Order: sequence, then structure tokens, then C-alpha cells
Amino acid sequence: MRKRIALILAVAMLFSVIMPMSVSAASSNSVSYVPTVDDEHVFDSSDAPELRIEEDSTGDFSDGDSSAVMMETQVFRLNLTNADFVNIADIAADTRVQGAVGNPGVPGTDGTVRVSRRTDTSVTVTVSGFTRANAGDDLRIDIPLYTEMDSEGEARVTIDQQNSNLTGGTYTFAIVADGETTAFVDDVEDISRGRYQRAGDIIIDEVTTGSLSSGDSHRARLRLPNNFEWENILIHQSGDDYINESGTVVSLPTTGVPASTIEANERTLGRSTIVRFEGWTNVGTTAAEAIQINAADTETDGRDLSIDFTVNSAPASRGSIIIGSRINVTRDANYGEVSVNLTGRGDISNQSGLVIAEYMDFGAAFEAEEDGEKEFFVGRLFDNNDEEYEVEFTIEETVDNSFISGRDIDFIFPDWIHVIDVEASDDAEDGTISLDKDGENEFSYTIEDDEDELTFNVRFTANGNAPFDGTEDIMIKISGGGIEEMEQVLAVAKKPVTVEVGEQVEMLSIGTMKQDAPEILISETEAGALMEDGMLRLHLRETYGGSIRIDGFDVEVVEGDIELKDDDTYGGGVGMEVEIDVESTEASTLRFYNIKMDVDRSAPMGEYQIDVRGTAVIENITDDGDLIGRADDYQFFGGGVQDEWRSNTNLAGTNYNTVNDHVAEILKEADFSSRVFRADYVSVGTPINLQEDVTREEVSMTVGQTTYMVGSEQMTMDVAPFVQDNRLMVPVAHVSRALGVSRNAVVWDGDARTVTIYADKVMQMEIGSRTMLVNGVPSDMGAAATIVSERTFVPVSRFARALGIDYTWDAAAQTVTFHEEK
Repeated sequence: MRKRIALILAVAMLFSVIMPMSVSAASSNSVSYVPTVDDEHVFDSSDAPELRIEEDSTGDFSDGDSSAVMMETQVFRLNLTNADFVNIADIAADTRVQGAVGNPGVPGTDGTVRVSRRTDTSVTVTVSGFTRANAGDDLRIDIPLYTEMDSEGEARVTIDQQNSNLTGGTYTFAIVADGETTAFVDDVEDISRGRYQRAGDIIIDEVTTGSLSSGDSHRARLRLPNNFEWENILIHQSGDDYINESGTVVSLPTTGVPASTIEANERTLGRSTIVRFEGWTNVGTTAAEAIQINAADTETDGRDLSIDFTVNSAPASRGSIIIGSRINVTRDANYGEVSVNLTGRGDISNQSGLVIAEYMDFGAAFEAEEDGEKEFFVGRLFDNNDEEYEVEFTIEETVDNSFISGRDIDFIFPDWIHVIDVEASDDAEDGTISLDKDGENEFSYTIEDDEDELTFNVRFTANGNAPFDGTEDIMIKISGGGIEEMEQVLAVAKKPVTVEVGEQVEMLSIGTMKQDAPEILISETEAGALMEDGMLRLHLRETYGGSIRIDGFDVEVVEGDIELKDDDTYGGGVGMEVEIDVESTEASTLRFYNIKMDVDRSAPMGEYQIDVRGTAVIENITDDGDLIGRADDYQFFGGGVQDEWRSNTNLAGTNYNTVNDHVAEILKEADFSSRVFRADYVSVGTPINLQEDVTREEVSMTVGQTTYMVGSEQMTMDVAPFVQDNRLMVPVAHVSRALGVSRNAVVWDGDARTVTIYADKVMQMEIGSRTMLVNGVPSDMGAAATIVSERTFVPVSRFARALGIDYTWDAAAQTVTFHEEK
């Protein structure tokens, strides 16, 4: 950020205003300019500031009547601080009422201005009889401040509105300085470490014309803080000619010479502290010039810069010395304000604390298209106007030389953003962009010489399954290239829909068909969020081989104007789908209701989720290598350059390949999700007729014995346990009750040759397989389930572990003991 600081008399009150208000206040007041003068200065018609009093609105000087032609008589007082009024009669004669028919001393004037002295510092002003020259024009009273200064400080005028329609207030109209010059800094700059940093201009003004006495030598020495150094000095003589520190005149033209010369001269000028004398007729090194540079004592020496000169003739108006600061910031310099102390000789006044720069660790500004508020749907490649998803942003130096030539700036997006292509602005070179075209979320740019502003246009797509609901800022992290890491908002990503699932009245029961499932509301986040001709799908996340499925449903539009067609289940009941016939112009809500679900006996117990997916919300994914939605509209033209993004069959003779040559590969590697939303949907549990109250006790079983102990009671099996693959195998029918599982909860499916146990978890084992499914998750049992003497045997240890039952094995007695419930 650039600031304007005027350091005059080290007072930060240059334009301070104290404004008491009256009930009838109706004017805007100001001073034409605020000069700096000495304490003997007398203002007259050649240089006096004007106090300007203007109507806030037409008619305010006519008691608020905007249609009134005649100005009401205004009587008010002017009081001075640190000055005295002079030439009272001339003040009255030279006061003008702008916008009126006439003015005092001008033929045809019909108004009068009277100024009467109350004291040396107070007068009464009466303005009356003026009419507006044109209806609707505002009136403004301009009063010359013919005054004599008193002492160092601010000279102020205060309006005491009395019973007028004016606004009262106090206004500074002059600065009274002690000395012959004043100094201030214009445009304080932000700088970073390194050579040739541009700091603010230091301006040394004569207090009055000729303050720097003719025939005398004057010197200004400017001292920087430790570890800051001045760059070489060049004093502007005239045109393209400059005087260097050795007193030699050098010509540095920047036009009309070969480009290489222009470049070299601009480099020299950009790396030098340029000093200009303004107001004097000419500058040189001899007594013939108005300003004679004394080269022997004009130099830069580390933190000191000295300008030594003789004034041979006075300027036509107040003279100024302007120092265009260029400094070297060394490694050990302290961050913060960089202030200069001015030490004068001759008529140059001393002044300290001239802040010329703010030393910062970095300096770069970021600006995104539409101030980072441009919105994009996740899962999309194009907007509703069929324009590609792209956004432009600019990164610009705010501190000179922040960008380091040859270094890379890295741009990193969230991991749910995938960059498809990047184009640089005309000022940047596309060839220096490094983009791994495989759906990555970052790119880099190699900085070229003399670059201070970079603009990029990024084509991208966002994963439909981005980890947020509603909206989320797309942040871009920028680092490297000489600037400190920053993170900025590039744009806004949003989900196309929200999902609301109704309350589940009853848990779905295993082994039951056509059960009622909760209704679902799908609401667009804005009009057109569901894409026309696309298919909206509500998809069960897991069906475990179709053991749970949707048997039927109804859908209707309950809000908005979207139009639907062709709704049905798909994939053997894996989900519900409806096609969008006409997209909405008013955000719409779809209600899926009367949903029926089938749950087979093999379905695991637990929670089931539903995903929102389909080409109505997703167009940037692949399905077994084929692009989905409008992703297949992409085209890639030969030569390794992506010249066209939309399919165009009218490009006769153009050699282009199919999407699978380029963008398809990007999207395939991006690992996009096929959904934009996932919601908890239904709970599935053990059917009532399988649930019994069974108390678990300690159980002991021995290899080769058909008897086993349940607590203190001896029980008998018709087939004895045996060891297979180092696993104790037991008949499921006998062990179930011993381990706290109801006999009814052990279900045999002869066709599938599976046994399913419904307990706290659903476990399923297939004859001949070592794999047991626990709530649908496969687990290795260590031995395959098998049938012996028409009984199904399973490894009891893994079975017990799945149920969370503790057990111990006595190898000597070949006995396993399952411990009672605590």
C-alpha cells in the first residue's frame, strides 16, 4: 500500500479540521491551497489562499428553497489564529459569489459584500442581494485571506456562522515555517531486500521564492539508517543530460536511439538516485548556470548522500529540489520504516524523520476475477451457458524486485481441484508454465527478466465429492520466486444440490420384501443446478451383491419449475433415477417418496447410505475408461497443443484426435468421484422372529469328544469337534447356543451353500471357502467351512472372535474354553 505523508515541522496536522455544527448548517467549506511561508510573510492578491464557502445543495443559501432565485443575506464572522487581517477593503472588493448574476466591481452586479473589522484577528462579513445566474446552480462565496503571519505554526481561519445558513468550522490556510526550506516525502514505497529499491521522493522546498540566497553555497546531506545505502547519484541537467558524481555530463536518451541503447539507459536511470532542481532556469557545473553543482562535494557514500550547490540566480517562483531515492537494502537491515535525516548547510534547514519507505520481507499483491467471488459447481466442466470453467487471476509486485528472475513461483489449489490447462497473459510466456497434465492440482511458472505483473487464466474442474456442503472458497497457495508464501481466495465452489432424508419409522428387517423406506428431498442450490437432459441418480452405496435393493418409488416436483421424464430403478435396484427434461429457471425441489426396499436374508445389519450422482450433476468423471456427461465433448487437436475444447464437426481438414488422447487421460488420472452428496439413509437389523433372549455361559469343548460343558451342564453333540488346518472345527448348530446365539438366528441356504449367523453382527460363511463376511467385510478364517455328516463345521475360534467372545486353548487337554459374559 502506498501512502502520502507530508512531514512539515514534524506535525501530522496539516489538514486537520475542527468543525462545530449548527442546526442550519448548509455549506461545504474549504481552502484553495495551503502554502508554506515564513513568519514575516504578508498575503496579497498575488498569492493569498481563498476561503471557499459553497452550498451543500441548491437553495441552502435561500433558506432551503431550491427554486428561489434570490440569495438570503448571510452574516457571519471570520476569526484568525496565528495571523492578522490586512487590507480589509480589498477583501470586500475581491470577494466573489460564484454562480450569481454579478460580483462586486463587475458591471451589472446587484449584490454587495461588506467586511468590517472587529479586531486585528476578527471581521464580520455580510453578503446580500445576489441572485442566481441559472436555476439549479449552486452558489459559492470565495473570500481572499489577505493576512500577515505571526509566528511558527499553522495559520487558521474559523467560520462563526452566527445566524447564517453556513457551516461553521476551522481550517488551516498556511504553514508558518522557521527556516528557509521545508522537506517532506511523497509516496512512501514498500521495499524488499536487494539493490536498486525505489523509495519515496524527498522534496526540499523553499519557504518563499529566493529563500536559498543567491551567491551562496548550500548543501543537503541525507543520511539513511544502518545497513541501507544510497545508489549512485545523477543530477538532471536538461533533456537527456545528467551530471554524475564526478561532474561529467552524460547523455542517457530513451527515444530515437537503438533499442539496445534505450534498454541500457533505462537500466542506468532505474538504478540511480535522480536529483532534479525545479524553478530555476538551468543547472550545470559553471557560474553561468542558475544552479551550479559543486561536484567535488556531491556524492553518495554508503548511507550518506550529499548535494552541494551554489545558487547564482533566484528562481522565478519557489524552487524545489526533488530527490528520487534509489537505495540498496543489505542483508542485516531491520524491517520497518526507513527514515532519512536531513542536515543542511547554508540556507538548507535541518529536518529529521523523513520516512521514505517501509522495508518488508515480501511484496506481492493478488487479484482474482470478480474479486474471488466467481462461483463454480463441483463436478462440472462447463457453466450453464456452455462456457468452460475458467478463472483469471493476477499477481503483482508491490515491492520492486520481489520477483526473482529464473526462479519458479508455485501455485497450489485444494486437492479436490484439478487443473486442466493454464494460459499466461501477453506479458508472460506460456513456455515457462510447468503443468503436469494428469489432473494435478498445481502448476509453476518460471519468472523471466523484468517481470513485475503476471496474469493467468486457469481451466479447471472440481471433484464432485469435494469435502464440504453448500459452498467453499477455492484457495490458491502461492510461494517461491522470491515472495513469501501467501494463500488467497480464487473463486467459490458450490454443490448443485442439498439432500434431506425423512425419518425412518422402523428399522428394515432382514429377509423382508417391499418395506417402506424414508422419502428423500433433493433441492437445487440455484436455478439450473440440475443439468438438462442429464440423469439424476440416487444410488445405494453398498448392496452386498444385491442383497438390499430398491423395488420401486415415485417422484414429483414440489417446488420450482424443473420438468422431469422417465423415472425408474436401475442396476437391479441399486438406485433410483429420473431424467431432467427441461432445466429450471427457478430453483426446484424433487421429492422421492413411496420408496419400497427389499432386504434379503444375506444382507448385513447396519447403516446404509445413499449417493447423489448421475449426469444431471456430474460431467467430469470416467466410467471404465469412458467419459461421462459433457466430458466427452472435449476435443484435442494434434501437435500437442490444446487448440479447441468443444467438439466441432465443421472443422474440415482439421487433424484432431478423440478425447481419449488428451483430456480423457487427465480426467482418468484425476480419480474423480461419481457423486456430489452422500447421506445416511436406512438402518437394517435382525428380524423380530430371529431375536431370542439367550444367556451366554462358559463353554468347554474337547477334540474327538461329542460331549461338552455349558456352565455346569453337560451337553451332547452328534458329531465330535476335530482339527483342520490347525483350527478347531465345530458344528454351527450346536455351538451357536453355547456362544449366546439363538438357534433361529443361524440360517442355512442350501442353494448358495452358505450359513448366516444373525447376532450383534451378521456373519456369513460359504462351504469350501476360508473367507467369512462380517457385516459384509471379508475376513480370513484360517480354514474353510466344511460339511461332515450333514453338519456344517466352522473354525470356532475365528467365529468366537468375530462375536467378541474371549477364549483359551489348553493344548495338552486339546480343550478350548469360551468364557462367560462378564
